[in-house]
Amino acid sequence: MEILGYFKQLVASSIQREATRLYCMVGHPPAIKRLNRLEFLQVRKNSAQDIEDMVGEILTEESRIALDTHGEVQVSLEFDALHSLHIFITKTQRSTEIIGIIKKLHLPTREDLPKELIQVVSSATYGIILLGGSHCCNKDLTIQCLINTVSEAHKRLILTFGMPNTHNEHLENAIVSSYPLSQANMELIRRYEADIVLFSKITPDIMKLAHECVMQGILVIVQVDASSPAHTVTRALSMFPDRKSGINFLADNLLGIAFQVLVSLKLSSDSLYLCDFIMNNDEIKQCIMDDKVATIESKKIVEMINKLIEDEKLTHYDAHPIFVNLMNSFGKAIEATDVF
Repeated sequence: MEILGYFKQLVASSIQREATRLYCMVGHPPAIKRLNRLEFLQVRKNSAQDIEDMVGEILTEESRIALDTHGEVQVSLEFDALHSLHIFITKTQRSTEIIGIIKKLHLPTREDLPKELIQVVSSATYGIILLGGSHCCNKDLTIQCLINTVSEAHKRLILTFGMPNTHNEHLENAIVSSYPLSQANMELIRRYEADIVLFSKITPDIMKLAHECVMQGILVIVQVDASSPAHTVTRALSMFPDRKSGINFLADNLLGIAFQVLVSLKLSSDSLYLCDFIMNNDEIKQCIMDDKVATIESKKIVEMINKLIEDEKLTHYDAHPIFVNLMNSFGKAIEATDVF
């Protein structure tokens, strides 16, 4: 979800002032919370139309319906590579108010990546890895960290489509080339002779390319906007011309499902990525072949969230939406639609 226009400008100004909160209400200038003090930004007072325009920028149609129905709604999304936003909107007959909590993102490091994911990307010569997570999760950050980690010890020719240039001048063993997603084609991939090809988005055309890459002995990683590991696989299957061909391909060539969630820590202005890697073992393969992907789950992420709650770093309230998405994969098939 993109934040546009005036609200984006206000958030950017708040970040420049190292604020942790942004308040917008009718009849007052936007205010920020900085160093536990409330300060007004030196801009005009918000009109009712200003607030309405901001709400239109922030909310999806589904979230807007929830606001109109219940009088309140909250959404989480990423503002830039270093900051996420947790936005609370309340609506009464008199006015609508917006509160934005600004969180600094904890950038993933080698220690944050599952060891199994690093091992597979380091050793596998071909196959496909699905990297799932909600739209508000910047999966590009995980990809960049993964490239940096794997390249420390292995020579790799890496081709990315639709991602920021992940080239790092300190990468001694890797050559990384980045192209827009619209330029993804098999001729370019063959000419490049890449060891690893990464796609920022899943579409039928991208899955067709991924299939061709795997058949030619290339390791492929595809980002998937999805609310759970099961939803990640279901979306991938929905991209094939027929479900049976997708099942056969993933059962034989899926190396694993990397899945990440973004959590907002309770006692700081930080957000944290939690990542799991579910290997395609005999059990997962059988789930795919039997078309029972709804049973695929991430017990590790549930355990990590529970540990944060036990350590009082995360509240049950903030963890609840994540648990709902993860648990929705149990006992029923998940439709191939974005539900986050």
